Amino acid sequence: MNINRFAAGETEQTPATVAVITATNLNPKRARWLVEAHESLHANHTPFIHVLSVNNSDIATIKTVVGEKMYACPHLKIVDASAEYDADTAAEARNVALYQVDTEWVCYIDDDDILPPGSIDARVAASEQYKTDIHWVGGYLADLVTSEDGSSHLTSRWEQPAAAGFYQPGDMLRVWGNPEGMFPYGGGSLLMRTSTLQMLGGWGGIPHDEDILMHLALTNGFPGVILEGVFLHYRKHAIQWTGTPGYLQQKTFTRDLLWRRAELVEKFTRENLR
Repeated sequence: MNINRFAAGETEQTPATVAVITATNLNPKRARWLVEAHESLHANHTPFIHVLSVNNSDIATIKTVVGEKMYACPHLKIVDASAEYDADTAAEARNVALYQVDTEWVCYIDDDDILPPGSIDARVAASEQYKTDIHWVGGYLADLVTSEDGSSHLTSRWEQPAAAGFYQPGDMLRVWGNPEGMFPYGGGSLLMRTSTLQMLGGWGGIPHDEDILMHLALTNGFPGVILEGVFLHYRKHAIQWTGTPGYLQQKTFTRDLLWRRAELVEKFTRENLR
């Protein structure tokens, strides 16, 4: 069933500058967080569209999980990721959504994270300073710790090694240093030029760290900017997949794979495209 649609009123609103993609399996246990993620996008002045990429869900289920208010929001677009392709992973679901948007910029947010107020505005403003000279704008993350009783509190910013400033293609790989080190910036903080990301094929086709695979292709091939500030609150909670033994066991292998591929991309770019 193809349920791709904009909510009522979409044709009357200002064309979006930014598409925010969320891949979700509509887990009822995460429903409140998904609504909070959507609501956090409204604390911006930049026109946006929130693209919710779901798999094998009917309209009744979607309405039950997100609620009538979010479902009717004119900034929401729902994409059925199984309409043309059975998307089993977050990367696949995001990529289905990616090629259905034509905004200048795109970013993404998981269904359990939130953006701090002005997060989109600040990144778009920075992009306008550089015009067409940059293809991505990012920053840092902070943890949003959620306890079993449902209460949440912010902790300090992640200590990530990339300093604020302008980065040429390949610089970010050198800042990372080695696959065991902390990734240089907040992955979910990146605002990306939509046409560039579409050209690169979107998120990587691996079971996890698909976002890092995409980031490395983008930052190794194109210049961008890291801003001083937190642009995404990363929720930590008891049912988080990245905290499971299965994820941690695969992490070393995946990071080594990412590192080898990034080195090859950086070498090719340096020798042929600069």
